[in-house]
Amino acid sequence: MKRKQSFITALLLLVLTTFGWSFSARAQGASEVNWGELSDTTPLSDLSITSQYKEALIGGAWKNLTNNFAGAKWIGSYKNDRFQMSIGTFNLKGKGPYHTYLVSPALSLGAIKGKKLSFEFTNSMGKGTISPLKVLLVKKTGEVIKEVTTVQGAVDENISTLTAHTAVIPNDIDGAGFLAFYATGDYDNRAAYMVKNIEITDGGAASEPSIVANPNKLDFYDVPIDTSSDAKTINVLAKNYTGAITITKEGDAANDFVVNPLSLMDAGGAVTVQFAPKTVGDKSVTLVFTAGAKKAQVTLVGKGTNSSGGAPSLTADPTELKFALTQLGATSQPQTASITIYGFMGTPTCEITGVAKSDFLIQGTSGNLSSSGGAVSVVFKPTMAGERKAALKVSAGTEAIEVLLRGEGGTEGAGGSTPVESAFEALKDNFFYEFDANDKPLKWETKGTITKLQGSDRYNSSSQFGVGIATAAGETGYIKQVVVLDKAGEAGNKVIKEGNELEGLIHYQTVESALESGPFRLACQWLDAEGREITTDTEKGLLNNDKLFFGRAKAYGEFKFHTVCPKGAVKFVFSLEVAPESKVFVDDFGLTCLDKSGMMKPFATILPQYRTIYGKIGETKEYPIAVQIKHFNASITPNFSGTDASNVLKLKDATMLGKDQTLATNLQVTPTAKGAFYMDKAGAYSVALNGGDDTAQGTLALTAFFIDPKTPPTMKLKTPTEAVAMTAAPGKTQEQTFTFDISGVITDVKLAIKQKENGAFRINKGLFWYSSTTGKLYDGPVIVTFAPKVEGEYEATLTLSSPMAQDLVINLKGSSKKPDGNVIVEKFTADNPKDARFTGDAWKGYHKFDQGYWYLDGTWNKASDITLKNKGVLYYDEVLPTGIESLSVQPSTAADQLTLEYSIDGGGHWIASDKKAVAGTFTLATKRPTLVRFINTGVETTLNEVALAPNKENERQTFKGIEEAMLLKVDKAPLALLNETFNGYRHTRILSIPGWQNLMLLAERPFYGFQQKNATQDVVENDVVQICFLAYGKVDDRPHHTWLLSPTLSYKQAKSKVLTFRMQYRNPIENGQEKFGLYVITEKEGVAQSTYVDLTKFVPMGVQVEPNIWFDYYIDLSKVEGLVIDDLFHVGFSFSSPVGGNKTSLNIMIDDVTFGRDDLPSITVDKDLLAFEFYPGQKAEPQAFNVKTTNANSPVTLSLVPSRLKSTFLMAKTQLPKEGGAVAVGFKSDSKKDVAGMLLVQTRGAEPKVVRLFGKNLTAIEDIATEAPVTVYPTTAHDVLHVKGYYQSYSLFTLSGELIASGDATDSIYIGSLPSGRYLVRLYVEGVGYKPFVVEKQ
Repeated sequence: MKRKQSFITALLLLVLTTFGWSFSARAQGASEVNWGELSDTTPLSDLSITSQYKEALIGGAWKNLTNNFAGAKWIGSYKNDRFQMSIGTFNLKGKGPYHTYLVSPALSLGAIKGKKLSFEFTNSMGKGTISPLKVLLVKKTGEVIKEVTTVQGAVDENISTLTAHTAVIPNDIDGAGFLAFYATGDYDNRAAYMVKNIEITDGGAASEPSIVANPNKLDFYDVPIDTSSDAKTINVLAKNYTGAITITKEGDAANDFVVNPLSLMDAGGAVTVQFAPKTVGDKSVTLVFTAGAKKAQVTLVGKGTNSSGGAPSLTADPTELKFALTQLGATSQPQTASITIYGFMGTPTCEITGVAKSDFLIQGTSGNLSSSGGAVSVVFKPTMAGERKAALKVSAGTEAIEVLLRGEGGTEGAGGSTPVESAFEALKDNFFYEFDANDKPLKWETKGTITKLQGSDRYNSSSQFGVGIATAAGETGYIKQVVVLDKAGEAGNKVIKEGNELEGLIHYQTVESALESGPFRLACQWLDAEGREITTDTEKGLLNNDKLFFGRAKAYGEFKFHTVCPKGAVKFVFSLEVAPESKVFVDDFGLTCLDKSGMMKPFATILPQYRTIYGKIGETKEYPIAVQIKHFNASITPNFSGTDASNVLKLKDATMLGKDQTLATNLQVTPTAKGAFYMDKAGAYSVALNGGDDTAQGTLALTAFFIDPKTPPTMKLKTPTEAVAMTAAPGKTQEQTFTFDISGVITDVKLAIKQKENGAFRINKGLFWYSSTTGKLYDGPVIVTFAPKVEGEYEATLTLSSPMAQDLVINLKGSSKKPDGNVIVEKFTADNPKDARFTGDAWKGYHKFDQGYWYLDGTWNKASDITLKNKGVLYYDEVLPTGIESLSVQPSTAADQLTLEYSIDGGGHWIASDKKAVAGTFTLATKRPTLVRFINTGVETTLNEVALAPNKENERQTFKGIEEAMLLKVDKAPLALLNETFNGYRHTRILSIPGWQNLMLLAERPFYGFQQKNATQDVVENDVVQICFLAYGKVDDRPHHTWLLSPTLSYKQAKSKVLTFRMQYRNPIENGQEKFGLYVITEKEGVAQSTYVDLTKFVPMGVQVEPNIWFDYYIDLSKVEGLVIDDLFHVGFSFSSPVGGNKTSLNIMIDDVTFGRDDLPSITVDKDLLAFEFYPGQKAEPQAFNVKTTNANSPVTLSLVPSRLKSTFLMAKTQLPKEGGAVAVGFKSDSKKDVAGMLLVQTRGAEPKVVRLFGKNLTAIEDIATEAPVTVYPTTAHDVLHVKGYYQSYSLFTLSGELIASGDATDSIYIGSLPSGRYLVRLYVEGVGYKPFVVEKQ
């Protein structure tokens, strides 16, 4: 049964806001938005989001509410570093305005009022008149509580630069609400806003305002009178202030300085100043910025000069630009000279002079200089070899200055290396195609346990195989190939000579590693004719460094390196070593001898590429590292990124790297702040060598764990002080609860059980989550369950681990023995804690005693002492699969006032035993699965013990079929109406519903109650009935078969003959032999007859019911072929499997079983087909249809079949209100194949409807007709396109797929009215297909 959903989010999000005023109306466009998705049941008292924007939207913490999902919506950015609007301009054209809201989690308005809202924003795709981005406080209905603030987008906004904005949340608010960022626009007037770092913090109206201005002085130097200088900028930042910032000029020369603007808004902004002296002489003014009681000052100085006096002066820094060796025809990296000009009011000019002036080029127009100078960039593009000289001449009126330009043109590779005429691969079988009979690569030497990789273990599925290497303790493995330099390459006919430069390539992945740094070591060598290594100190530090290990887990890494063939070398050993106790994958190697073009590309690399580092604040630790740069035009500085990276990271003894340098050094790490900094997350650390070719950028990505040595992380066991040994009979459990004292940790704490295969211990949680936002660890009690399957002694360890903390290891012991004899003795020794999942009203009165769960109408007093109330029930909640021979109670006298009841159909029907107890013992003698309970018919009584004596396995009763096993004539009266929702039954326990029969024909697994949760496992969505024969870690080769039968139903009395139910299956295994079936079992004159109902006939044609999707079956029994019902019958669900235990996993869930309802809901859709025409990689125009329902009580669900097409057929929602609504479906495919799918439209109890979806690939049609005898000419035209040949019709498109015109066959197509550009003409030739032509309109 569907439960009410609630927002439970693990994200702690803060959002920040300003002034506002009240509205009684809903937000603009709110009536077009589904506000029903919001819930304010659990409002947050604070909110912050600075990362994981995608997860916030996907997980439902934040909401995108929009009236046009295909046109405009809020998403997480590609880099996951901001929220951004996605605008599909093609989908907006010709449509009304979009209204889109980015809505926060529910907030407690009383907790956030008066606080400060801060966020950063920018926009892209600005066009026309841009509406501002409004920040609102809204109710869950969309009604505006307050408008907090607005920010304005721009047409030419720079998306890489975000503007900080602050505001104060109003004080006159209370209750619950949401923060909403609202944007509107249309095709001609729009902006795609972006926001990030949204926080609500203390420091609102009550905080002290502050204001700063930067710089604090501007010097305009000499400017002729009656002229104006270039503008200079002052940046003003105010915090905790609301209102206008005033700007005043103090000083006698106030009129000589022009300031714009003269006021700023509350957060500050940019102010420009120009010096326009009216008289000769020194001028000085103080510019004062005032925010309330706070002020900031900037000094303005300059000198007015006589416009007719003095020539301009020019200076340059540096006075010479030197360019590195650059190949002929290649272009160097630019170098820049800074030019300063005084006393000049015109536009300076730049030119290259000198003998080699054609070898140097100025970038930009006239160097982009202003009257006061600027930067001029020059590149070197040699036309001749050798030294080339010229000069950069900058002129200002009659004055000029020259910057010497010097470079060297070369015909060989930079850095002393020599290119080959044509690049070639020096390795043999570098893609691992050839293997011997032992699955070892033929052309490679290997050591270790070698496997041939196939399938997903490879790096590249198109390159045949990869190689796996496993090493034992004390064993170093490797994979290597010796390249003979005069017999290189696959055919052995390539030659590598002295000075040739090679580029090595490896793809690697760590599966297991005893070394935290990684299992790999590069072990390449150049060898002379005697087999001795030829070493170069620089290259060896990278190619064969015995301290430098590396790796990458979960995915392949790609590493490249360069090496130059030294004098005297005859062989090159291409080798990759694997450390002991490792398991690795490698694939797709390469060793390319570079030609001229390859050696002209700047190259950079770092080893390792990934590393985890640890440290303590203020203490320096070093990690080995090797860096290499080749073919750069100048030295470079390593780029360090991350929180305070300039103080945390540096290369030992290497602040600069030469333009052609290989260096082995150490990365020095000196933490300045504690925390866990995970790579690819905010604040993560990295080292980068920027400036290389796009495919050769050197980067080291770091995961860093830093602690404060004053508060180191500690983990201790709190209660109990040590673990106690646990005991449980096979098939039973015992639990032990641990609590911990944990402090100082900087990230999550992981919990893990280590034990032998098929161990008996398990824990209820594997992680304590750490919030980096609040610095809080969310820990709690941990329940260890001892659940042995067989007798024996068991040991295990429970380990708590967290970076930089010493592991906490707890030793666990358990013992399991079968009870003496075949008797189950319940001594009520302890009232043990129940499973944490077992909560709610349905569990009231239940206890976990020695032998499992019991229901007790009374109290547990102490060991072996329970009180059973008058008319109270004592029920044993465990099925005894072989039945029960006898039961006894202690004291025996208590049995005299107890009535024994038993059920042989899972608790659907209870039978009072007609046998009295003898000396405290009841004889029952059932031979099939049985439940038992005692009813106290006397006064309140005390019990000390209950003993149950099951029958032996070989005494269990067997049945030929359900007709023989089921109970007949047991219901007082048949039901004309069945409406079972399975709501409120106990999770994972036997389903005992009065009138239903839960029959275990083989083995002992019944149908049981189950609480189905949402995808994040934090909200129960449905109470259902489930069946599954899986038992983790247990081998059970017995056949299993269980039935669930409805109460007796009356076919004649029912107002409707329709049977409905919902079914979902999960976890099917390949070639699984489990069987699920629906049966109708009739009862007539004491005889049962079952009829199988084929469910596949009640699924819409073409629909394949997939796992994890609910399907609503609607079956009119009067129309089932071959089914004859006189009157009395049962609905039966059967589930069987030839095995149980760990060899099966399929589970079936059933919900909402009804029969005889005359008020069933119905669904109608106004379209049964949505057809899309598409070009690969381009979105097609979204299409919509409408859904209407009658009598529906549950939401309408939308399920795409097959579900793998969810990235092709694009849907904004998977659920509609119970009344129905509009559904929009978009389409995008990168494939050239046609695509077909279906959309299942369902609501509980209704017959499902299907909307068929079809995508037709237009290019596939065009590909068929490449030989059609028709052509379009000319391909470049001004007015008219001519068509030659026989065809039937034409269509004219933009290259984005928009249809412009179409018509019947004609000799000419007019295009004179079209804008200039390229277009697609598609001609249809009957019997052949379509033929495309791309033309250009000029």
